[in-house]
Formats: sequence, structure tokens, C-alpha cells
Amino acid sequence: VIDSLVQSLMLQKHDSAKAKTSFIIAANFAKQNNAIKAEQYYTQGIAYAKQAKHYNLALYGYNELGYFFEMQNKYAKALEIYNSGQQYGERYTTDLELARLFSNIAFVYSSLTKYRLSIVYAQKSLNIY
Repeated sequence: VIDSLVQSLMLQKHDSAKAKTSFIIAANFAKQNNAIKAEQYYTQGIAYAKQAKHYNLALYGYNELGYFFEMQNKYAKALEIYNSGQQYGERYTTDLELARLFSNIAFVYSSLTKYRLSIVYAQKSLNIY
């Protein structure tokens, strides 16, 4: 399945389609616990989405990559990804994908027992909803 998706990626003409395909490939690698390939394809998808100026799609990629690391209890890496997404998202959009990102950051801080920061980001998320 992944091989056919990679072939499909090479045939895509539009960056937004390449981004979506990259995210699908990354999700498949994530399910296989192949962190290196998952990160590679999420990062590639984010780059394609940025090239296409598809801001919400790029934020989706940041959310998915951060969540991937969060589920592995790699909170520092998840926060690094989420913070990059936050900087990008605050510059380009105030959409629900940014609210989702803030919610994810709040969850990571809660997991790290940094409750005040968790509340700050939860509130930022609620302000968008």
C-alpha cells in the first residue's frame, strides 16, 4: 500500500495534492511505528502545503506530527512541533486547525503537570471556537 502511495505522490502535479498524499503516507508509517519515515513524510507534506499556500493544510500537518510524538510520550519533541505550528498558524490563519493545535499544546502541558500553561493554551483554543 505504501509503495503505491509513494508512486502516486511522484505523479501528483499540485503541491496541495502532494501534501495530502504525504500525510497519508506518514500516517501509514506512524501506524507501523516507523518514526523516521513518518516524520519525513509529515515534514515533506508540511513543506508542500506551505508552497501551495494552503495554510490550514500545513497546520493539519503540524498537528498530526506533533500528535505522533505526543502519543510516544515524546513531549519535548511534540511541543517543538506544535510551537512551530503555532508560529506559522498565528501568522497566516485563525481557523479551527489553529484551535486544535492550541488544544494539543494544552494537553501536553497537562501531561507534564504544567497546569497553568495548560490552562493558557486551552483558553486560546476556546477563544477561536
